Amino acid sequence: MPKPSGKSVTYNYEKGRADRKFGAKMRAHTGGLAEVLHNDVFVTWCDAAIRFLIAFLLAGIKLFSGISPFSIGFAAAAVKGRAKYATYLGSAAGYLLFLPWSSGLTYLSALALIFGGGFLLPVGQARKKLWVIPLLTLGVSCFCGAIVASSGGLTAAEAAIVLADGTIAAVSCVFYGIALFPSRETSIALGTEFARVASIIILLSTVLMSLAELTVGGVISLGRTVASLVVFCVSYTGGVGFGCAFGVAVGLSMDAVSPGYPIFGLAYGLSGLVAGMFSKRSKLAFAILYVVVNAAVSVLAVGTESVPGILYEVFIASCAFMLLPQGAMSRIEQLLPDPLRARGADSASIYTRERARAAARAFAEVCGETAAVREAAAKPDNPAVIFSRAADLVCRECQNAPVCWNKNFERTTDACNNALAVISAKGVAEPADFPRYFKENCIHMEDFCQAASREYQRFRRQRRQKAASREARGVLYEYCAEISEILESFADDIVAPGTASGETEERISRYLRGLGIHVQAAVFRDTSGRLHVDLFGACAEITKTERWLERLSVCCAARLCLQNEKHALTHEMHLLEAEKYAASIGISRTNRDGEVVSGDICGYFKTPEGKIYIILTDGMGSGEDAHNVSAEAQSVLQKFIRSGVAPRAAIKMLNGLLLLRNEEKTTCCAVDVAELDLFTGVLELYKCGAAQSYIRAGGIVQTVLGEGLAAGLLPPSGISDEQTKAVLRAGDLLVMVSDGIPRDRLQNRLTAIISEFSPKRRTPGELSREIAELAAETTGAEDDISAIAVYIKEI
Repeated sequence: MPKPSGKSVTYNYEKGRADRKFGAKMRAHTGGLAEVLHNDVFVTWCDAAIRFLIAFLLAGIKLFSGISPFSIGFAAAAVKGRAKYATYLGSAAGYLLFLPWSSGLTYLSALALIFGGGFLLPVGQARKKLWVIPLLTLGVSCFCGAIVASSGGLTAAEAAIVLADGTIAAVSCVFYGIALFPSRETSIALGTEFARVASIIILLSTVLMSLAELTVGGVISLGRTVASLVVFCVSYTGGVGFGCAFGVAVGLSMDAVSPGYPIFGLAYGLSGLVAGMFSKRSKLAFAILYVVVNAAVSVLAVGTESVPGILYEVFIASCAFMLLPQGAMSRIEQLLPDPLRARGADSASIYTRERARAAARAFAEVCGETAAVREAAAKPDNPAVIFSRAADLVCRECQNAPVCWNKNFERTTDACNNALAVISAKGVAEPADFPRYFKENCIHMEDFCQAASREYQRFRRQRRQKAASREARGVLYEYCAEISEILESFADDIVAPGTASGETEERISRYLRGLGIHVQAAVFRDTSGRLHVDLFGACAEITKTERWLERLSVCCAARLCLQNEKHALTHEMHLLEAEKYAASIGISRTNRDGEVVSGDICGYFKTPEGKIYIILTDGMGSGEDAHNVSAEAQSVLQKFIRSGVAPRAAIKMLNGLLLLRNEEKTTCCAVDVAELDLFTGVLELYKCGAAQSYIRAGGIVQTVLGEGLAAGLLPPSGISDEQTKAVLRAGDLLVMVSDGIPRDRLQNRLTAIISEFSPKRRTPGELSREIAELAAETTGAEDDISAIAVYIKEI
């Protein structure tokens, strides 16, 4: 072989030798595709290509005034890791392609300094500290940014942007490092489990942000479609907690790079929350529920650029989700912490609860800051602008314009301002509305009045549109706040540490092992003190044994019942401590005189957690229109409450929905909701413009009055958070009525009837019928009449 003579020859020789080595290794592993895929060289090249692509895509994310800090943070995280050269090349290529020349050179300079600084750091313990590389990234980014910005004089706003650029790069460096290098000391210092999952969420969210602008037909975004698919998979495999957390995190990242209202955090978060309750069950039912919830949230943003794109994207993601094999779903599930892997699930409960609370705080802060910025930017409308616009149209070519609008400017503006009140009252401008001296000097008076009239009508239309837009934004922000409250309540309901019962779990496992049945048991008490028993394994064999439920109850020292007998699965069984009480409910209704249908709708249902909800909705007026509004309100409330949303939050969402529809026609509905826990006997009443209710507890009849207006008439934040709470025992009674039963005319008689009620003489249905008939006789059925009687008895 001839001796190389020259730099280019040496380079080719070394490259050829490397190629031959690579080829030899590849030929040594030609036993099959599996061997090639497991080849260390092949894996190394794939790893380098993936890191190059991620760094390249992250360089295209622009925030605020065009800063792009994520690729810098990703490259800094790779200073001490493998494939660092590929990472830096990808970041450099991305900055040169996606950014202007001046900004790209700034980031290239920062990359070079960080790359060199990583090699100059001491190899000792200081290099392994969590703060060293991020601090270097912060200093270098701020230094390079400040030099470029100071060329024209560094202002306070520019300094803030430079500092934000460096801070985001440093923080992202920390989380990217944990996501890419899980064995490093940094992940251990922050808590391996939490830091690992949180870092993966951040990395995934930022990568999807870079793909959000890639669209098909200018409508369907590739990044948002993949984001929807991710939330689909995580919600289905991880349940409510992971689905909601991933949905909010990924949704907020999509909102950051999408125009229009911040709708994606709300849509993905709520869809993951509601659909996550049906996780690990039928994929078709789960996908349909997810799409329906997402479409319902999208109604809030109708008319913006996000719709109908979000609908198409979620539909495509649902189709891809249905096509995913079960093996892929199992792999995703293995990546998520399983709260049943540890006995009692104490650690997983703390982890999930803190993540839910952190997501709730982040959601509330982001929405609050956005609302504050919009309110601060909103300027009050100035009606005097109509005369400026009229003058631009009429007076521009007038020979008297210099006299009127320059020499006599103050007199002219005073004349217009004085005439404004008269024009506002009539809606048009006439010469008689202006002072005499103004009419004598104006040679185009008729034209000026016509122009002012047109501009005034235009001003009124714009003011109405802005008012409607502000109201719609208020509803949207209120919905966002409600999602934050839902997350907070979900965090409060997560089992607290110490509520799990390892001793009870062991007794159940020992008893079933004696029968030759192997299952995994998780036993805990919820926030109300109710015992939950979840069994996983050969559950079908348990039901074949004699008196199995009674014997499991003995193991738990509590009377158990199936959480939902219709959904007792072969490999999964959920048991609850049986309720202490039962409720007997009677409903009676009478239509308004002359009407075929009633505007009152009464409904009730029981949840698997042992709570009964009684809902009475009363639409405005009577007849078919009132019936339709009331039926829709009943349906909305039942859907939200069944999905786990608190009644107060469900009423607020209904109020917002009716507010959005009130732009065309005023619609309202009185709402009365009763929540009765059959395990504890706790009763909570929620009223929104509803009539009075009666509670008989301990032989004493208490009247509960409703306050405020009906849903649809209140501002977004006008619903009070107060509710009436009482503890009922066996023999107690609840009576709910509509406003067709007037309190001022029937109070004493109703109190006497309710006080004298006894189940030995009458049923709750007969009691409700007596109340409805009494009201019809007294008022002549001048309004729809409804009465609901709920009697509590002990099991």
